[in-house]
Amino acid sequence: MAEKVLELIVVLLFIQISSKYAQQCDVASIHVTQEDGSQQVFRVKGLQLFGDCKECDEESRATTSRSTDHRYRFVLPISLTIGELAPECEMKGDVPVGLCSVQRESCPKEGMFNLEAHSESIAKKGLVPLATGNMDIDKNIAMGMVLMNLVQPDEAVQVFTNIIKEHPETIIAYHGRGTAFARKGLQSETNAALALRDFSKSIELDPKKSESYERRAEVLISLGQYTKALEDVNEGLKHSNRAKLYFLRGTALFLMQKLQDAEDDFRKALDLAKDPQHPFLYHLGLTLFYKGKVRNAIEVYKDALKLEPNHTETLLSLAQAFREIGNVKQARTQFNKAKSRMPYNLLTMQLLSSFDYFSGEAEKALEHTHTCLRIDRKNVLCQYLRGLSLIVLGQLYEGVKSHTKVMVYTPASSSMRMSPEFIKSHYLREYARYLHSHLDLSVLDLNLDEDFNGEFRDRWAKGLPFHFEGPYKEQPGLQPHIRDVSLDLSWDKLSPSAQTLICRANKIGWLTQVTADGFLPNKRLNLAMGLAATHIAQFLESFWRGKNMKCKGKKCTWRDIFDIGVQYRRLADPDSVVLWLDKIPEDIVKEGYKCDVNFVKGDVVNIRMAPYFDLVFKLVKTMLGHYQGEGVINYAGFQEDLDKAKSVHDILQIARKRNLNQQGFMVTTQVPSSQDKNNNRHEGLILTLTQDGNGQVTFSLNTPTTKARTASFHSELNYLFTKLDKEVRRTGASKIAEFDNVLNLILSLGYYFYNLMPLSRGTSVVAYSVILGLFMSMGKEVTGKIPQGKLLDLEAMLSGGPDAFILVAKQWMNVKKTTVPVSQLPQVTATFPTVRSVIEALKVGAADC
Repeated sequence: MAEKVLELIVVLLFIQISSKYAQQCDVASIHVTQEDGSQQVFRVKGLQLFGDCKECDEESRATTSRSTDHRYRFVLPISLTIGELAPECEMKGDVPVGLCSVQRESCPKEGMFNLEAHSESIAKKGLVPLATGNMDIDKNIAMGMVLMNLVQPDEAVQVFTNIIKEHPETIIAYHGRGTAFARKGLQSETNAALALRDFSKSIELDPKKSESYERRAEVLISLGQYTKALEDVNEGLKHSNRAKLYFLRGTALFLMQKLQDAEDDFRKALDLAKDPQHPFLYHLGLTLFYKGKVRNAIEVYKDALKLEPNHTETLLSLAQAFREIGNVKQARTQFNKAKSRMPYNLLTMQLLSSFDYFSGEAEKALEHTHTCLRIDRKNVLCQYLRGLSLIVLGQLYEGVKSHTKVMVYTPASSSMRMSPEFIKSHYLREYARYLHSHLDLSVLDLNLDEDFNGEFRDRWAKGLPFHFEGPYKEQPGLQPHIRDVSLDLSWDKLSPSAQTLICRANKIGWLTQVTADGFLPNKRLNLAMGLAATHIAQFLESFWRGKNMKCKGKKCTWRDIFDIGVQYRRLADPDSVVLWLDKIPEDIVKEGYKCDVNFVKGDVVNIRMAPYFDLVFKLVKTMLGHYQGEGVINYAGFQEDLDKAKSVHDILQIARKRNLNQQGFMVTTQVPSSQDKNNNRHEGLILTLTQDGNGQVTFSLNTPTTKARTASFHSELNYLFTKLDKEVRRTGASKIAEFDNVLNLILSLGYYFYNLMPLSRGTSVVAYSVILGLFMSMGKEVTGKIPQGKLLDLEAMLSGGPDAFILVAKQWMNVKKTTVPVSQLPQVTATFPTVRSVIEALKVGAADC
C-alpha cells in the first residue's frame, strides 16, 4: 500500500493548537518493600501504554471525548527497596545475616546467635558503609543495621540515636536512622518527615557524600516528589558516578513519563553495575513496555527472571507483555507461575481477572474475582470485572449488585470518582436492567439507540459522569418473573442444531480475529461475530429471495444489515458500548464526535498503529513538501532537511522553519466518491502533529463524526447497497455470473463504512462480519485470514480509494464457493430465538466442537 501514498488527495491545514494534555489518567502504584517482606503502596499518577486517558477502542475507534481503557491496562508497580545501606547488598555472593534486608528469609531464630559478637564481626570485616574507623562506633552501626534488617526498626532507631547523641557528626548514623524511619512506614507523615530530616542532616554534615543524596532521593520518590528527587540525584552524580543514582533518576523520570530519558538512565545503571541487577532490568523492562516496545520488554523481563526466577512483579509484567502482543498461551503460563508462587496476591488476581474477561473467559474471570474479593472485599477493579462477567453470562441480578458495590466502595475523592470503573458502573447497571427486561425477546428487538434517551447515550459513549442536564428516568428494577440466564447449560444439553451452528459460527468468527501486536484474541467475541455473520447471511438470503423481512423502516437498508452485527457485538462485551453516533440527537451533540488515535505521544509508540507509521509519516512528509500556502518560506536546504527527516520532531522543526504554525499542523485526506468519480469527495481522516507547552510531541489520527460528513457517507452506502441489491436480484444470489463485480460492491460497502466510523466502538469487526455475511448469502466464503499486522479500518482509510482497498483485500481473502451453504445450516433466529438463548450459546462456547 505504500506505493499508494501519493494517490491520496490531501488538504493541508495549519492550525493553532492549545495545550490540553494535563489530564489525570489511571492511578499507578509504587510498591516499597519493607524489611519484613511487606510492601507499602503509594498511589501516583499513572501511565498509559499509549494514547491519552481518552483513547480509542480495540477494534476501531472511539471519540476523544469517549470512554477509555477498554482492556484495563493495570499499571504495574515500581519496586523500590528503601535503604540498603551496604553496597555489598547490590552484588552477588554471600553476605553476613542482617547486613541486607533481602536476606530476611535466612534470619536466625531468636536466641540462636550473639547480636553483639555478630555486629563486631561485620565491623571487623569492613562491611560497615562510611565506616568511622572507630571500632566501637562501627560495631554499634553494624548492630543498628542488623536490628533494622531483622525487623526491629524501633530498636534500630534507638541504637542510631544513641550514636548520634555521643557522636553527632557520624553521617552513617543519620543514614541508618533515616532508613529505619523509612522502613517503619513512609505512609506515616511523621516517619517520612523524620527520615527526610536525617538524610538532610547528613547532607549538611558533608555535601559531597553522594550516598546522602541517594538516600533522600529514595524517600522523595516514594512520596511522589519527583522533581526534588531529581535535584538530589543530579547533585549526587556530581560527586560519584554510581549505578544506583542512575537507577533512581531513571525511576523518577519514568514516573514523570519521560520514558526515553528513563530508559537511558536504566541502561547506564546496568553498564555501571559490576553484576547485572534485577531491579535495573525490571525497571528497564517496564519502561520499554510503556514506550510501546513490548517485544523488547519481553526479552529484558526474561533476563531479569534469570536472576530472580520467582519475582512476582516480573512474572506479572512478562505475562502482561505477552498479553499485549496477543500471545494467550505464554501470558497464561506466566500468570499461572505468579499465581502459584503467591496465590493470594491482589495484583495477580486483578490481572488474571482482566486477562480472562478480555480473552472471552468470563467464567474463569468470575473465579479469579471471587479470590480477589476474598483478599479485599471492597476492591473496586475486581468488583467491576465481576459485574462485567456476570452481565455477559446473563446473571443480571448479581451483576447489578456488583456495579452498585463499585459505586459504593469507590472512595469519595474526586479523582477516584472519575475512574472508568466508577463511571461505567452507573451505565452498566442501567444496561443490565434493560437487558434483563429483554431476555425473552429477539436479539433484533434490542434497541439501545432508541430506548435510552439521547443525553444518556451521549454521556455513555463519551465516558462522562452519570449526571444529566435534562430529566432521566432510570430503567425499571429487575422483575421477579423474569429469571436470569441459567449457568447449568452445558454442551451436551444443547440441541444438535445449536451445536452445529456454534461450531460453524466459531470457525467463521475466527476469521474476524486481528493478529497484530496490541490485540488479545477473544473467543467469546469471535463466536458472537461468527453468529452475527451467519445471521446476516441467512437474513440476506431470504431478503434476496423477496421474502418480507423485519426491518426498522419501510424497506430494508444497509443499516438494517449492519445493525445485526451491532447487536451481537453488544452482547459479546458491554464494557465498550456500541452506539450509532448519528442517532444521538443533534441538539445534544452539536459539535459532533471525533476520535484521536495516537501514533506517537511523547516517548510512547502505539504498538497497534506502529505498522502504519512509516506510510503515514511518508504521507505527511510529501504533503509538507508540496504545501505552498500564504506566508510559507521555502528556505535554502528545505528539501535536504525533508529528505533527512526521520522522526516527528524533525518534521515539526521543518514546519517551523517554513514559518508554519509553531504548535503544529493537520493533514486531512479526502475519500473519492463511487457515485461521482470526477468531482465529489468526502472528508476523510485527519493527521495531526502537535507539541504542547511541555515540549511533548503528539502525532495522531482523527476521524470526525459530523452531520455533514455522515450524510455524505450515507449517500455512498445507500447507493452501493441499492446497486448491490439490484445486481443480486437480477440473476439471483446463487446464479451470479460476474461475481467479481458483486465482490467489488461488497468490499466498497465495507470501505465506506470503515472510513465513516459510525459506531462508538466496534466499527471494524461489525463491518467485517457484514462482509462475511454478504459473501455467505451468495454461496461464497472467505478462506483467507486477515494478514498479520493488518488492521482493516486502517487499510481502508489509507488506501486512497475503494479500488486500491479492493485490490489489496482480494489478494488475501481468497473467496471461494462455500463448503456449507447457509441454507443448509439451522436458522439462527429459530435455534437462538431470544437474547437469553444467544447468551447461553456464548456461555457454552465452542470448546467441544
